[in-house]
Amino acid sequence: MTANILAVVGIIVSIVSAYFAYLAYASSREITFPKRGARKHHLIVKNFSSEAKDLHEFLAKNRDRKVYINLLFDGDIEVIYPHEESDQRSYSVRLWDEKFSDIPQDEKPSHMNCTGVEICIDQEKDTISKFGYDRGNHRLQGQFYIYAYAGPYQGVMSAVLLPVKLS
Repeated sequence: MTANILAVVGIIVSIVSAYFAYLAYASSREITFPKRGARKHHLIVKNFSSEAKDLHEFLAKNRDRKVYINLLFDGDIEVIYPHEESDQRSYSVRLWDEKFSDIPQDEKPSHMNCTGVEICIDQEKDTISKFGYDRGNHRLQGQFYIYAYAGPYQGVMSAVLLPVKLS
């Protein structure tokens, strides 16, 4: 009788410990974009693509979290570089993810006919995270902290990425 009680208690303890071990594992997993294989392969993001919508949702869902991102922005995506004479130290990427009206051929996408997200990427020293020009595209790769996600401001959401500093 005592052996049966001890066996049942042992089984219950092992189930509870396995549950808490799973919770610890789940909370320590790295959040990445793209979701699978981000450390090995980049994802090419273009305006009005499903990848653009997925990135927009990823930024909204992971606000105030540290994430790993490995992207190539298509050459048609608008990128604003900081001016050397100004105090601005961030890059801006404007990504359009959905059209709500037709865009005339002589016009570019704007808040008048599209929705999207503007991503500000702060420049920091002592980081291995990078943003720059790479073979006709703009590469965003490394660990970032999604510092802010707000809006809409004239139909465009705004996100701020801070590179994670090396300890």
